Amino acid sequence: MRPRGDHGFDRLLLAGIEGGHPLPGELAGSVRSLAGALRDGEVSIPLPSLEGVPLAEDPRLAWNPPITQGIERPLVVHSGRLYLGRYFEDMRRLALAIKRRRATEPEAQWQPPDGVFDGLSPGQAEALNLACRHAITFVTGGPGTGKTHVIQSLVDSMAPGHQALLLAPTGKAAGRLPVSERVQVRTIHKALGLYPGGRHGPKFHPDRPFDAELVVVDEVSMVGLTLLRQLVEAVGPKARLVLVGDKDQLQSVAAGSVLGPLLQRAASTSADAPKVVPVARLQTSFRFGGALAALAAAAADGDEAAFFSLLESGEPGVKWVDYADPSALRSSLRLGQGQVLCAHRHGPIGSEQLNGLIAAQADHGDRPIIIRRNDEELGLFNGDIGVLSGEEASFSGRTLPRSVLPFYESAFALTIHQSQGSEFDFIRVVLPSVDSPLLSRELLYTAMTRAREGLTLYGSRESLKTCLHRPSSSAPGLLDLLDELDGF
Repeated sequence: MRPRGDHGFDRLLLAGIEGGHPLPGELAGSVRSLAGALRDGEVSIPLPSLEGVPLAEDPRLAWNPPITQGIERPLVVHSGRLYLGRYFEDMRRLALAIKRRRATEPEAQWQPPDGVFDGLSPGQAEALNLACRHAITFVTGGPGTGKTHVIQSLVDSMAPGHQALLLAPTGKAAGRLPVSERVQVRTIHKALGLYPGGRHGPKFHPDRPFDAELVVVDEVSMVGLTLLRQLVEAVGPKARLVLVGDKDQLQSVAAGSVLGPLLQRAASTSADAPKVVPVARLQTSFRFGGALAALAAAAADGDEAAFFSLLESGEPGVKWVDYADPSALRSSLRLGQGQVLCAHRHGPIGSEQLNGLIAAQADHGDRPIIIRRNDEELGLFNGDIGVLSGEEASFSGRTLPRSVLPFYESAFALTIHQSQGSEFDFIRVVLPSVDSPLLSRELLYTAMTRAREGLTLYGSRESLKTCLHRPSSSAPGLLDLLDELDGF
C-alpha cells in the first residue's frame, strides 16, 4: 500500500538474517510475511503458535524482552507479535518517552488571556485547557474543525519570555502554521537536523533538547514511528508537547502509523483521570455540513449502511458514478468540472494520464499547477497548488513570475496523497478496481474531505465497500508496551 525505499532496505535485512543459519521453518515463514508487511507500512505481524520450536537460544531473536531494556537483536517477539528489532526499539523508546512526559509537570503555569475562549467550540476550549496544564496533549479533529486556531490560541497563552516551535512533516503543512515574534516554524526533519542521505542521527535528542517551552506538531498522522520517536525524545522535559492531527486521514508513508493506537489508549479512560494521555476531540466543523459531512463521518466509521444510504439519497452536493469501463470514465472526466483526485499516479486512471487527457481538452487560459520542489526563499513548497495565467502564477493570493518558479507540474488531476492539506469547491474522486492495494478507509475519507461544496465519486460498489472495511495499517503493539508501563 505504501512502498518506500526504507522498506526495501528492511526486506533485504530480513533476508540476510538467515545467512548461513536458516531459521526454524515456522519462524522463517513468519519472517517472510513480515518482509511483505513492511510494504504496507506494518512494523509487526501476529505470530502463530510456535510451541515446541527451539527459539530461546537463537542469537537473532529477543523473546519478550523487558520494556526497560534496549534491543540489539534483529528480530523481536513480544506479546505474540513478530517485529524487526529496530522498530520494536522505536516503539519501546516512544512508549517510555510518553510515560515520562505524562508524569511530568510542565514549566510554569500558563493562563490563557482574557477573550481567548470567545468563539471557541467546546472541543477547542478543552484542547486549550489541556495543553496549558499538561506536558503532553493530543488534539484530533477533521478538516475545518479549527485545529490551526487552537494552535494560535495556545501560542497566545504562553507565559512571558517563552518560545514556541511549530512543526509539520512537510513544507506545505508547515506553511499553514501561524507565525509570530516568539514562534519558529520548521519541518520536523529540519528542526531535528535530519537531511536526505545523512549518515548522522538527529542534532537534537534527549541530551540536547529543543530550546522551546512549547512544541506543537501538526499533521501528526503523517509522521511515522521512527521520526515521531526522535521528535518526542528531543522535546525538553519541562516543555509542553501538543500533537495535532486527524486520526481518520491517510497515515504516514513511513512504517508504523502511531496516532490511531495512541488515541485509542487515550480514549480508554476519562481524559481528566490521572496517568492517561490527555486528548481533546474537535467535532464542530466550521467548513462544511449537510450530506458531505455526514458522508465523511460514515466513511470514517466504516459504516457501510449509512454510507450507501447517503450516497444514493440524491442529496445535493453528492453524486456517485458506478463505472465499469475506464474508457467511458475518461470521457466523462474530460468534460466534467471540479478537481480530479486519483488513488494511483500511474496507469489508465492514474493522475499522470488523466492530467494529460484533461489538459489536451482545456483551453489555453488558466492552468492549475502543483509545485514539486521546495523553494524556501520564495515560500513555495512541494505540494503547493496554484494557478498559472500566462507568465504569472498565483498561490493563495500571492502572484509570482513564471520564470522564478521551482519545478512544477500540471494539476488538473492529483493523487489523493498530493491533495492532503488542500481544499477545493468541487472534487471528482476516481477509485480503482477492487483489487488495488491502495484502497482503504483513510484514502476515501481523505479524498472526500477535500471538498467544500460538492463531490462526485467514481468507483464500483465493491471498491467502495473495500475502502470502508479496510482501515490502514498502524502500530498496534504500542498499546501492549504502554500497558506494561506502571501507571498506564
